[in-house]
Amino acid sequence: MKSIKILIIILSLVFSFLFIDKGLYLNASKEHPVILKEDTLIESISYRKKLKFNWIMGNSSSNIDLKQDDSIDQMVYSFENESILDTFINDNRNIRISNNYTNIEGILSFRGNNLRDLSSFNISNMEDETLKKAWTFETSLVTGNHNKNFGPWGGGVGWTGQPTVIKWERDIKNIMNIKDKFKNKENFSEVIIGSLDGKIYFIDLDTGEETRKPIDIGNPIKGTVTLDPRGYPLLYVGQGVPEVGSIGYRIYSLIDGKLLHFINGKDNFAIRKWGAFDSSPLIIKESDVMVLGGENGLLYIVKLNTDFDIKTSKINVNPKIIKFKYQVKGSYYPGIESSISGYKNLIYWPDNSGNITCFDLSTMEPKWVWNGMNKDDTNTTIVLEVINDKPFLYIGSELDKQQNKTKGAYFKKLDGLSGDVLWENKYDVFSGGSYSNGGIYSTAVLGDEDMENLVVYNVARVNKANQGIMVAVDKNSGEEMWRWNMKNYPWSSPISFYNNEGKGYLIQCDSLGRMWLINGKTGDRITNIDLEMNIEASPIFYNDMIIVGSRGNKIYGIKVE
Repeated sequence: MKSIKILIIILSLVFSFLFIDKGLYLNASKEHPVILKEDTLIESISYRKKLKFNWIMGNSSSNIDLKQDDSIDQMVYSFENESILDTFINDNRNIRISNNYTNIEGILSFRGNNLRDLSSFNISNMEDETLKKAWTFETSLVTGNHNKNFGPWGGGVGWTGQPTVIKWERDIKNIMNIKDKFKNKENFSEVIIGSLDGKIYFIDLDTGEETRKPIDIGNPIKGTVTLDPRGYPLLYVGQGVPEVGSIGYRIYSLIDGKLLHFINGKDNFAIRKWGAFDSSPLIIKESDVMVLGGENGLLYIVKLNTDFDIKTSKINVNPKIIKFKYQVKGSYYPGIESSISGYKNLIYWPDNSGNITCFDLSTMEPKWVWNGMNKDDTNTTIVLEVINDKPFLYIGSELDKQQNKTKGAYFKKLDGLSGDVLWENKYDVFSGGSYSNGGIYSTAVLGDEDMENLVVYNVARVNKANQGIMVAVDKNSGEEMWRWNMKNYPWSSPISFYNNEGKGYLIQCDSLGRMWLINGKTGDRITNIDLEMNIEASPIFYNDMIIVGSRGNKIYGIKVE
């Protein structure tokens, strides 16, 4: 056994010398050297705190001018489609993600916007602090021959599996294949959710009734579907498991449910040949650009070239795709499972090696990479907090590949302009064996109102292998303010919502199938409801209704009263 370990270490060193330091593995058409620019000051702008779900968060009149950090010395990278790269840069020098991500009512993507901090919509009118099951929608079980293809995935909803919900504008609603009774319904809001049975379901928020025929993509969907922030009838969805046929990312028309474009996840340009997409993209509405991470290790910057004519009820896309491939020194596990976060011209993502990258869309350059000693597989999505035009990152990791003495699961806060770690908290977790790795799989909640000083997250497989914890810490120091020792571990992301007095509540689901209502400031559990089966998916809150799916082939509408 000792000789095998020595051989592995030797091979790793040889791999690092031959491939990482020299960048030969890339087979790149052009290597991009590190170019350090003169440091420039960031223009100071006024910042307006998001209050009661105010969409306006600041002035987006200028980009953030950020030099490449010395950490980029640790990264080798290249682009495919170099021929269109310069044209893209010239045409998008002023590309930025608007502070007003969308004007459409609803939650249209994983965590709702570019900061990935929106899991709730509208103030709650809850009085009795109770949870009541309003409706149950059943997905298929994937039976018969189909079950042989899909293996153990079955039906229901997996990780991250967040629903989306939208209140369609009337003229858009009328050209889609929605059933007439819902086209004519006042205040109609449609829930759209992907399932492990390979289908996308469309559900009436109020009643749980099916509003149109599902779209069958032919492979289990683990991630969250995305709707277009312009309100266009477009749906973006990735496949989580390559059980049947081609696997990749798809764009559908919601006028008739037809496939408009397919991105093959098994790409010869990619380092990794795993073609799944659990990530949810950012859609930059002003630039008609999609930014997407793939588990094959590629970042996709896509000019959609959307053509929508509401008068003729036709929509199409003609994507031009730039692919960014990279590897960080000492990192051997490429792949992006988290959703891309962004502010202005800067986007952020972690990867399966635990690196965290800051990338500038206006120059098409990485600006810094965090490659710390305690890094590990990171699937959760970065949440951004912006203060005085400066982004801060909150992110957690699992315990998977670490071999150092300080191994554990970590939650940390980083400076979004430098990549410096401002604080981090370590958790001892169970990992490996007959169960999944312990650590942080969920996306954090940034508190507002009476929770304004808090960031809340959970950690799986703490204390015992089947248990976990939920903690609230101070945003500035990382100091723990309260902790809940959970009897059943969580993968599902917590969400927050608030009443008219600014009192904050949390919703947390667990692996036994219970949904908990929690006082956000104190961590006290108020009540819970039994939803029967493991809940890995993340819920949303919309107009006093919580929507979530379980592994038990069911999707629930839960009313707060």
